Formats: sequence, C-alpha cells, structure tokens
Amino acid sequence: MTSLERMIRHITFSIVLFFGLILNVEAQKQETEIDISKHLTSEHGLSHFGITSLLEDHLGLVWAGTFKGLNLYDGYEFKTFYTSTDSGLVSNRIQSLYQDENQNIIIGTEQGVSLYNYEKQSFKVIYSPHDQSNAHQGPFVNEILETEKFIICNTNLNGLFLFKKEDYTFYKKILPPFNSSTSFQSFRASKLDENHVLLASNLGLFSLQLDTEKFERVLPTALDYCLDVAYDGQQFIYALGFESLKVFRVHTNEDGLTFSFVQEALMGEFFSKLQISEEGNLWLLKNNNVLAEVQCTDSLINIDEEFIKYTFSNEFTRLSDIVLDKEGGWVGSYNQGLFKFRSKKRPFLNSDLKSKGINESSQVLSLLTLDKESILVTLNANDLKVFNTVTKQIQEIKSPAINNQNISKVLKDSNGDIWGGSRRLGIFRKKSIGKEWVQIRSEKYPFLEREAVRYFAEDRAGNIWVAGLNALYRFQLDQNRNISSVEIIDKLGEEPYTNSLVVQVIYPDPLEDCLWIGTKSKGLYKLNYHSSLADENQSIRLDLGDGETKQGLSITSIQRAENGILWFGSLEGGISKLEQEHGKVFCKTYTESNGLDDNDVMSFQFDEKGHLWIATNKGINEFNPETEVFRNYTTDDGLIPASFEVTSTKLANGMMVFGGNNGICYFHPNSIPTESPIPSLLFGDLKIHNKIVKVGAKAHEHVILQKPLNQSPKIELAYNESSISVEVISLHYSNTENHQIRYRLLPEDENWFVTSSKNKIINFSLLPPGEYTLQVANSNSRNEWSEVRALDIVVKPAYWLSPTAKVIYFLLAVIVLMVIMRVILHTKGLQHKLQLEHLEKTRLAELDAARLKLFMNISHEFRTPLTLITGPISVLRKMFETNKDAFQHIDLIQRQAKKMFQLVEQVHDIRKADENILKLHIASFDFTDFIFDIKRDFEKLAQDTGKELRLIGDGNQLFVMADEQKLEVVFNNLLNNAFKFTHAEDSITIRYTAKTDGLYFSVEDTGAGIPEEDLEHLFERFYQSNSEESYGGTGIGLELTKMLVEMHYGQIHVDSELGKGTKFEIFLPISVNKTDTLSAQKLEEILKAENHEERQRIVKKDAIDLTNLIKNEAHKNLTIYYVEDNIDLRNFVGNILEGYFKIVPFTNGKECMEALEKEWPDLILSDILMPKMNGLELCKLVKSDIKTSHIPVVLLTSRTSTDERIEGLEVGADTYISKPFEMKHLIASIQNVLNNRQKLRERFQVAYPIPLDKKQQSETDHIFLERLYKLLEENLSNEDIDLEEFAKELFMSRSQFFRKVKSITNSTPQEIIRSFKLKKASEYLSDGKYTVADVVVKTGFKSRTHFSKLFKEHFGQTPSQFAKQK
Repeated sequence: MTSLERMIRHITFSIVLFFGLILNVEAQKQETEIDISKHLTSEHGLSHFGITSLLEDHLGLVWAGTFKGLNLYDGYEFKTFYTSTDSGLVSNRIQSLYQDENQNIIIGTEQGVSLYNYEKQSFKVIYSPHDQSNAHQGPFVNEILETEKFIICNTNLNGLFLFKKEDYTFYKKILPPFNSSTSFQSFRASKLDENHVLLASNLGLFSLQLDTEKFERVLPTALDYCLDVAYDGQQFIYALGFESLKVFRVHTNEDGLTFSFVQEALMGEFFSKLQISEEGNLWLLKNNNVLAEVQCTDSLINIDEEFIKYTFSNEFTRLSDIVLDKEGGWVGSYNQGLFKFRSKKRPFLNSDLKSKGINESSQVLSLLTLDKESILVTLNANDLKVFNTVTKQIQEIKSPAINNQNISKVLKDSNGDIWGGSRRLGIFRKKSIGKEWVQIRSEKYPFLEREAVRYFAEDRAGNIWVAGLNALYRFQLDQNRNISSVEIIDKLGEEPYTNSLVVQVIYPDPLEDCLWIGTKSKGLYKLNYHSSLADENQSIRLDLGDGETKQGLSITSIQRAENGILWFGSLEGGISKLEQEHGKVFCKTYTESNGLDDNDVMSFQFDEKGHLWIATNKGINEFNPETEVFRNYTTDDGLIPASFEVTSTKLANGMMVFGGNNGICYFHPNSIPTESPIPSLLFGDLKIHNKIVKVGAKAHEHVILQKPLNQSPKIELAYNESSISVEVISLHYSNTENHQIRYRLLPEDENWFVTSSKNKIINFSLLPPGEYTLQVANSNSRNEWSEVRALDIVVKPAYWLSPTAKVIYFLLAVIVLMVIMRVILHTKGLQHKLQLEHLEKTRLAELDAARLKLFMNISHEFRTPLTLITGPISVLRKMFETNKDAFQHIDLIQRQAKKMFQLVEQVHDIRKADENILKLHIASFDFTDFIFDIKRDFEKLAQDTGKELRLIGDGNQLFVMADEQKLEVVFNNLLNNAFKFTHAEDSITIRYTAKTDGLYFSVEDTGAGIPEEDLEHLFERFYQSNSEESYGGTGIGLELTKMLVEMHYGQIHVDSELGKGTKFEIFLPISVNKTDTLSAQKLEEILKAENHEERQRIVKKDAIDLTNLIKNEAHKNLTIYYVEDNIDLRNFVGNILEGYFKIVPFTNGKECMEALEKEWPDLILSDILMPKMNGLELCKLVKSDIKTSHIPVVLLTSRTSTDERIEGLEVGADTYISKPFEMKHLIASIQNVLNNRQKLRERFQVAYPIPLDKKQQSETDHIFLERLYKLLEENLSNEDIDLEEFAKELFMSRSQFFRKVKSITNSTPQEIIRSFKLKKASEYLSDGKYTVADVVVKTGFKSRTHFSKLFKEHFGQTPSQFAKQK
C-alpha cells in the first residue's frame, strides 16, 4: 500500500469517525426509556430468568429458550419443556430457535440439535454427539438458517452442520480450512442466497459457498473481528465490530460475489447484536441495558438521520435476543427474564409533572387552559405547574405565601385574569401567569378574607361565581375588573348552603342565564339568575328519576353539547343527558350495561365530531351519541395505567387533557387509531378427565387427535371420555380483563356464555352421547368480536347402547321370556321333587335318630355288664401277674372291655353334642406322658398284627391346657382307623411338636388309603364307604373326632392317596409349656433299651486293630473322665484309652459330678445306664451349668437306643457312639471332638469377638462368652481391671473363671484382656479420628511407652506407623 493510499484511508477514517461521533451525539438526543408493557420472570412460570433465544411462531405464540429448559408462552401462562420430561429435547441449555417452512421448530442447544414437530406436538433429537462415534462436547449451536435444500446450524467451534430438509437427517459438516481451526469461533450467521452464507467470527467476516465449501474473508482490512451480521435481502450487509457498525455492499457478477466497504457508523457504541425487521428497520442490542432502532437504514449510509436509543430502568439488564412485530416486539435478557415492549409512540401521552430527580406529588386537582399549547395544573400538596403540550416543558408557579396557601382551584376569566383559591382561607387573583398572587380584600365585604374556595365559574355576563364553604357568591366587577358588589346565596332549592353541601362543579350555561351546580351527595341543581341579582327562588333541585338513587348522586362534570343537549357525569351513576319532551325534563343514563367500562365518571370532553371522551377509574371511553356505542381505551391502546381525577380541559387545537392521581394524560382524538385488531383465536390443549390428550396417543384403544386440536375440525370421543376440557387461547399478550371470549355448545346451549379471556379453559362434564358443536369467539378491548370458530364433538354411545346392542337386547328379551317360562315349568317340577326329597330327608333324619336312640339304649344296657366284667378282670389280672400266659389273656380281655367302654362313651358324647350339652374340661397335663400312654395301649395290637407303630416328637415334658379325655378319644379313633385299614408290615406313625402358636400332631399310615370320592363325606355321621377296603363300623367315630377338635378351636385335615396311605393332621391353638425336665416315660424307654448283654460287647472278634491309628502327642496330657458301672468294661476300655489319653474312671454319674467340683477334665466319656445317676442326667447337669458347659460329653448307648430317642431329650451331648463299637471308632471320635475344641481356641488368637459354631459349642458357652465380651467393652478404658469382679459378674470363683477361659480359648484372662484392648486400639487408629494419646486413654493403658511396646510386639510396628499406613 502506497503512502498516498494510506493517507487517503487515514483521512477517510477520520472523517468517518468524526461523523460517527456526531451521529452518536445526535443519537443521544433521542435516548428514551423503553416502553415496557409486560415483564415476565420465573414468578410467572418462566423456567429460568436467563433468556438465550426467542421465536414467535406462525400462530403468534412466543418460544423462549433459557439456560434451563424451553418455554412456550400464550399470553397467559408458560408451558415448560425439559429433557427430564421430553426425551426428544437433547439439552436444557437452549441457544437458538428457528421455525422452518414446514412450521417445525429447530432447537439449537449446547449439546446438539432437537426438532419440535408442530403437527405431532413432539420433540425429536436430530443430532447429538453421543450418537456419533467421535463423541465430544457440543456442538454449541448459536444460529439456525434455512435454504432450499438444507437446515444449516452454525456452531461456535465445530463449523456448520447441514441437515436435509425432507427428513431432518444429518447430511454433512463444513469446517473452515484453517491451519488452526480450533481458534476459529463463529458467533453468528446470515443467509446471502441459496448457496452463500455470511459468518461473523473472531477472525472477521467470512462468506461461505455451500456447494464448494469455500471460505472467503470479506474485506479483512475493514473488519478484523465481527460479532454479528445481517443482510437486508437487497444489497447491504450490516456487520458489528467491537466498537462500531460496518456497512458493506454485495455485488453479484459472473465470477461470483464481491464486496465493497460503504460506511462505518455508531462509533464507540459497542453494540453486540443486530436484526433487521420486516419493515427494513435496523435494531441493535447492547449487553448492558440499551436497545436501539434505526427506522431507515439509509440514515447510516448517508449519516443524515438520527436513531432512537431505548434504555431500561434497571442498569443491569443484559439483553440477549429480540423478536420484532408491528407494535414493537419481545426482548430477552440474561438476567431479567422476558420483556414485551412498544416501539411505536402511544397515542395517549402522559406526564407526571415531576422535576427530574425530585419526589413530589403528582395528584391533579384542577386544569386550566392558558393558550393553544399550555395548561395550568394545580396539584395536591405541591406548587402549580404550567405544562406545554408541545415542548413538554414544565414551569413552576408558586402559591401565595399567605395562610400557607396551596392553590387547588383556578379560573381564567374573559379578561385574562387568573383566580385562585383552596379550602384554606383566602381568595386570590393575578393579572397574568407571570404576576404575583393578590388576595381579595374589601372593607365592605370583610368576610371574604375568611372564606375558602371549592369552585370558580364565570357566567355569560362576566360575573365571577365562587362556591365557598359557607355560601355561594356572585362577584360583579366594574370596568376596572374590581369587585363592585358581592351577592350571597345561602340556599339551593330547599337545601341550606352549609359546609356539608359540597359543590364539586359549576357550569354556566352558554345558552341560558343559569348555572348548573353539581354536588357531592345532593345531586344536580339549576340556578337561574338575572343581570342584576340572583333569585334564590329560581334555584331548584332537578328530579332525575329513580328516587333517592338519582337525587343523591355525586355529580362530577357538566357540559352542553353543540346540539344543545346537556350532559353530566356522576360517581356510580355513569354518563347521563337531560332531554325535554312535552315540557317535561327527563334523564337518560348510560352505564356499564351499555358498554361503559366503569360507572364512576370523573370528567368528559366533546370532540369536533360531537363524541364524548369520558374518563373513568378504569380508562378512557369514546361515546358516539348517535349510535350510542362505547369504545373503551385501556393500556392495550397505549393508555398509561392511572386513576383519573374530577378535572379535564380542552385546548383550542382540539387536544384534550385529563387529570389523574399520577399526572396528566393528553391526546388529540384524531390521533387515536380507529381500528383495533381482533386477536387470533386458537384451540390449545384437550383434556379428558383432567389429563392432556397428546397427538397420536391412544386412549381406550383409539386415537382421539390425529393432529393438534387447533387443526382438528372434529373430535370423536368414547362414552367414557365425555368429561372434557378445551383450552381456548385469545392471543393478545395484553390485559386479559379487557378481552373476552364467548362460547356455546350447540344444541345444548343457545345462549352465549361470556367471560374474561383469562378463563381459557372450557369444561364439559359427562356429556350425553350425541353430536355437538362448540362455537367460540373472542373480542378485542373495544368489545369487537371475531368470527366464530367451531369444533364438532361427537360422543359415541356405549356399546351396550348402540343400535346393534338394542337389537340384541330385544332378542335377549324374547329369549329371556322363553327361558322364564321354561324355568317356571321347571321350577314347578323341582318343587315337587324337593317335596319328595324333603320327605326322604325327614325319613332319614328320623331313621338316624332312631338308630342313635337304639345305640343309646344298647350302650346303656352294656354299661352294667361291662362294669361287672371289668371289676373281676382287674382282680384276676393282679392274681395272675406271675403267670405269663394267663396274664396276657386277661390283659387282652381288660383292654377290649375298656374299648367297649370308649365306644359307649362316644355314643353318649354324640348325643350330648346334638343337644349342645357336651362340655370341655380343660386342665393342664403332660402331653408327652399322655401320648406315650396312648402308644403303649396300641403296642400289643401292633405286635400281634405285624405292624410297626412309631412315635416321633419332643422328649421333654410338654404341659398343655386341654381336655385330656377328649384328646384320648381323638387319638383312639384315629389309631383304630389306622390299624383297621393297614396290613401286616405297614407302618403307623404318630408325630407331635409344639410351636409358638399351639400344638401340632398327626397320625399317618401306609395302608390302603381312602378313595377320593369318600374324602368329602369322611366326617359325616353314619357314612359308609362302598370301597372293597371298607370294614364297616358305627359311622360316628370321625364325626366325633372332628367335633372334639373344633371344640378346642382346632383344625383337622386329611390327605390320602389310594394304595399309599392316609395322613390325619391336627392343629390345636392351645397353650403349650415346654420344660427342661426329661420325660420320665421317654427316659425309661431309652434306659430299658440298654441291654445288659449288649453293653458288655465292645468289638467284634479280630476287630481290635489299632495299628493304623495315629497317636496325637498333644492329646497325651489331656484328661478324660470315663464313667462306667461295669468294672470289666471300664478296665478294658480304660486300659486301651490310657495309651492315648490320661484316664480317670468313675462307677456312676454322681461320683463324676463330685469330682467336677474340684477339677475339670478335657472330656467326659459316659455310659447311659448306671445306678444313682445315669449318663443322660450327668450330661444334662454338665451342660446346664455355665461353669462346666464347655466340657465335651460323649455318650455310649446300645444299638436299640436310636438317635431319634436320645437326641429328642436335648441333653446337649457332643456326640453319641452306639454299642457294640470298635475301639478305633471310639478313639477317633474322641480325637475329633478334642481337635474341634483346639481349633476353637486357635480362632481366639485371631480376633475378638469370634462367631461360634453352634455344633461345636453349647448354648451355655455362648451365654458365657457374650457376658465376657460385654464386660470387656464396659471396662475398655479401665486401667485396673479386677478379675475378681469379672468372676463375680459371671457367678464363678476366680479359679473357676481362670480354668473356664483357659479351656475355651487356651489363653489366660490377662492375655485375653490385653489382646482385646490392642485390637480395639488398632480399630481406633484405623479410623483416623483419634491420636495415639487419645487411643491410650480410651483403651485403658497406663502409659504410652507400655502401650507402644505391646502394640509393636503384637502388630510388628509402632502405633504411629500403623496409623500412617492406614
């Protein structure tokens, strides 16, 4: 570049900078606060206050992307979408939104791209890095464009992503061909044409040709950093740099596109984003509170027009995105939520009349027109103001200093003098607005100095009327405008003029010599006057009709129209006019029912068309007297929200000014838009039973909505879907109270139901089947209604009410009638049959009763012979006890006699049960002894018939609360049946057990079984089976059995399989108390089984071979107490065992127990059958004593004493060895028990406490160890543990305690305590919560040195090293 070119460029840049600064200065002149009509935040339902992107869709709904979810706003509420509720949304951090020509919405996020299908109303992920093989974070999609073929997503760091428009599938990715592509950041993108895209980046502005993927930098010398870019669609490109706006022109030629630099503007403004509206206006955003509009983009090219800068009241509003419409648009912020703003000037202007930076009252009391532009305003508790409606300048006018005056009422008379006054004493006047106030004083009328002012007026003759506090005055003025006379009116009509008669307005009639006076609570008065004086007789109170309601009105304003009609407004009375017909005056009133927005009329003015402009507490109303139609203006029409006061004025140019409590509202009627658009009317969600119906979703096996409800002309519902809710959206984004909707459901409702548009949910409950049409319309703020939208609703009848169903019903009715006739005939036959059956049943009942009576008579006759038989038999049984053969026959006769007695008693019990006099005699008895007695009664029968009778159950005493005799009957019946239906070599088993809920027992046999058809009749009286196995009987045994069980509140159940056997199971919910005492009969049975001859046999011949048995030298010094009463057997076994153990022999269990008081052995080997104390009693005593419970016990029993019998006693023996036994087996068993004991000791050397194996230790040992561990825990920090106290706590002497611990753990108590404390210390150090010093104290060591020494000996390292390692 030559020096001349550099000089020219420098001069050009300086000129551009100069004009840019000028433009910036001029722009500052147009700075104004933005007109916000709606501000939405998270309080209104927005998912997050940080807005990142905005979109207004084809229906007018607003979509807002945030840092936490997607939002849809319809003017009333937000609907939010999150990844947690909509799986098709790839991320909650939304960055860009775009609606394509298919009306679907593409959503760009920080983690990919999603699609919202508008027709299906569902989300779908179309790109996610997790779906790609080269997964990475992003892409961060900041802009979305559309061409004829592609949807283009511009990303921050990952280039451009292209998607096919027809199916939204990923097509390709275009990356910039730079050496360091990662440093390239693309901020925004703009479409030039179908094949070219502009990219704003950190390296400047680029043009990308899509088909060749060619990147071209646009004029790099003019722009080296670009924040945003926009193309106007014609020829100009607007690009934002750091400090200014650059304008380029694009040229199309044969070689492609070329660019030229046009202009630089807005120097030093630092805008961050721009957008071009449909009208061609350029909008620019700053991150800090500024939104700017260039209404004609040529102003930037020619630098000859100003731009408008809008600011926000909050200095920290960081703007993010903008959506534009005809009235303004929506702007989002990163920190303040969403704003709706107006860019067009409001037709209704306002001023709060406040000086900048001063907080003062703005409540207007009265208004006075000074000239064609200016007005005089009196304010509450404030100075007067002169306001220029053109320049908007404000001039303060001081009130008089007299009496702390504050002028509230003013009048400009025909001579230009200004009169002023208030409720404070004094009446004032000034010659012009710039002069000083002068108080009216008169020696002739001194009372004027003590009078205050409510209102001023000037009549047609130039007289000044003053409504005071105490009277009404008329001032007549001379030629010098001085007061010549004062006339006092102290009465209006019949009403005395006092302080309570508050005059609010005086209107001098321009057509008549009269005054119209409006009062606060006394209605309207007419006062006729003459040129010289007022005639109080001409003061009348007007009869306005409606009695006291009208007479007590508060009149606020009065004016006569150009057509001569007098109008007046009132509070709660609307706007009224006085009309005269046939010499009679009457009043016609217009209120809310006629279209007025509020009945409180504050003031009104007439425009050049004769229309009334009425101010109320809600807004401004335009009234056409000819059509009698109101048009309401509210905030939607640009009206600033405020409550109006009782004052207004009209300037010569036609501008009207209304006073309010927050300043003034002024406007020219001709500038008010005559048309107001009617909002769009949309159908939103459809709900059935308060659940939203989704498009394409099935409900009760059919799809209700194929398309969104807004696109569906008709919906069909099932009979159980007749409670529906239809959402109707009047899309206006303004005050919902000023917009209405109306609807009706034809043909149910002919009348319209009208409500506010905020009530957008229309509910219908339980619609009857039929065809309906829902008609809906909406209005604008002026009550202008839209065309009717219709939705056809078809509610199908239930299938049972369909025409087909009705035909079926008719056929069914015919069939039913036929069936009824047949049933009646059949019933007659059944009744006859039933009578016959009843006769038969009665006959059978009589037969059963006769049979039972016969049994009773026979049994009664049997009692005496049986008594005579049993007596002598008992005597003979005792006489022949020594004669075995005779004894057996006599015993058989006695048992059979007893059985006959039982049968007789059963018959009596049945009879008692029938008469409800059979009672239970509950008592406590030992069930174990009871069941053994039962078994003994049947053992002889089992032996004679070659059957096996077994009894399986608890060996200890079981005391139960029941009727012993009744249970004996139950067992006898069950066992008799079992013996009756079994054959030789079959088995009969009695089982019993006690549980927490009661007693369970059963009788089971392996006999013939019961046929399945007989099972349900098994417990019926006199029932006899027809099977071949039937043996006959009385037929009452099982019925009585079930009856007796149920009398105990128990249950009986039978299972049987033909050919395999039968099992009767009985449960009695009775109290069972299991004791530790051995059953005497069980013990006797076991001891009897110990055959003396068998006990002498030790081994078989040639079986004493101990050569292969390994001697354990560790067992050599172990002591074994061997208890055996047979001296030969004791010496023989003892001599052999002495080769392996140290043997101490005893002749019975009592000697062994005496020896245990002095010394404890390592094991006890005992026979069962011995004098004085048998082996079972010895074992029970050893194991039940906590001092000796650790000593293993081995019992020697005969082969006939089965394991079931012995183990059932629960004496706690470690093992049982059956006789005859091999010595090798005996020695090996002893060694195994001792080895298990040694393993348990070794486990104590590992850790404390240890889990004990119940097979190796008794329950008493468990109790001892638990008590020991508890004492160790309680005394952990005790430095001086007393073993004497430990022994006392465990109910032992010191020596017993020492031996007990040594025998179980192979360690002394001191070693146990030391190891336990060291183990606990290691746990504390491992936690890392305690220092070594703390651990020493917590574990009860006297010194740290001693603790460290013991710890190192035990763990191989010092406590500090151990703690660091952990």
